[in-house]
Amino acid sequence: MKLLLRLINFLFNLLRRNKRETLKVETNPSSTQFRTYTRHKGQHRSLRHPAVFVATAILVYGSQRGNCCSDVISIASTTKSCSTINTTEICTFNEGATLTLQPLGQDVCLSLRNQKDEPIGFISLRAKSIRHVCHQKIEFFTRDHELNSESSHRCYKAGSCQPDKCDNTKSSDIIPEFSWRASNHPGFTFCTASCQCITCDGCFFCTPSCLFYRLYARPTSSTIYTVFSCPVWELTVTAEITLQLQAGTTTHPVILRPGRTTRVNNIRLSFLGAISPQLPILT
Repeated sequence: MKLLLRLINFLFNLLRRNKRETLKVETNPSSTQFRTYTRHKGQHRSLRHPAVFVATAILVYGSQRGNCCSDVISIASTTKSCSTINTTEICTFNEGATLTLQPLGQDVCLSLRNQKDEPIGFISLRAKSIRHVCHQKIEFFTRDHELNSESSHRCYKAGSCQPDKCDNTKSSDIIPEFSWRASNHPGFTFCTASCQCITCDGCFFCTPSCLFYRLYARPTSSTIYTVFSCPVWELTVTAEITLQLQAGTTTHPVILRPGRTTRVNNIRLSFLGAISPQLPILT
């Protein structure tokens, strides 16, 4: 910035000095009108180039300012670890920084420096998407089906209708009177007391008969569906990290998850957490 201001000041001083020389030539009695006109024309032509140069310099300076990364608050720390092997001391320098990611599509940059505090490159990090991933808890499996029912009436002491049979029948019981299809498909079995005596399908005993019935589901397709719930949602950030070093520029896609470390070359990235923005009250 200081160099640009000095350059502009120098050009304006040069313009002022050339203007003074032109006025002297025009008022000099020993000079002819032809020589004065010729020098004034040549001087006027030479003054166009500095103005163009100044405008170009300002445009270049302004365009360089427009390519900067987003300004964020960062916290940096440096650790030094040294070990001695025989008479040789080997030291490792680790530098860490805590950055705040900007909204999607904006870059966050961090300058890389060596142990002598000399710049060796920089890193830019851009968030591409933020998602919540479900940790599934499987509840059950199902498929397309249709419900059917089947019933069987037996007189007292006939077949499965034994004393206290209806009172002791469970929903999972398989009654021999049911067909193979009803017994081998998932469903529920029930028993209820029914009519008695000769008027009840010719029953001999005047004791309540048994009415067995079963509700079952028969599949209509081979597609199996998984029904699950999401007790835990994990925040996942898909980002893009760009490394600009002396060897060149490389870009790597990364996925950041809370509590996990992602490694890119010698750089380790850890996602600390996220803050949800406050939503306006809907009216």
